[in-house]
Amino acid sequence: MSTSPVGAATGAPTGGPPAAPAGGPAHRAPEPPDPAELVRDAVLGVPGVAAMHPGPSGTLATYLPGRRVAGVALRGDGSAEVAVTAVAVRGLRTDLQALGTRVRAAVSPLVPGPVRVVVADLLLPDAP
Repeated sequence: MSTSPVGAATGAPTGGPPAAPAGGPAHRAPEPPDPAELVRDAVLGVPGVAAMHPGPSGTLATYLPGRRVAGVALRGDGSAEVAVTAVAVRGLRTDLQALGTRVRAAVSPLVPGPVRVVVADLLLPDAP
């Protein structure tokens, strides 16, 4: 019987987490959110926005490695375009121009240029 620590016979390090197998996935710290994801999150927090809208044929989006952010396009000139599906909110007028102003106010601190807001769809609340 051996009294050596586990892994001593194989030369593997003792203590701490086991090393990833050769060729296996490397452990990475989570990446910080992309600016398009920050814009999306800000827009989704605006009362009256039900969802992001991907635009005609799903073409309004930011493409990132392994994922896409539908409804957000950040342009090279610093401007942004966002498309949303609106919904009536109790206590707020269903004023699409006002909704656009609220969305623009939420996004403007995140982008250096102008923000274009498109209300691409409207969800009607259930009738009482």
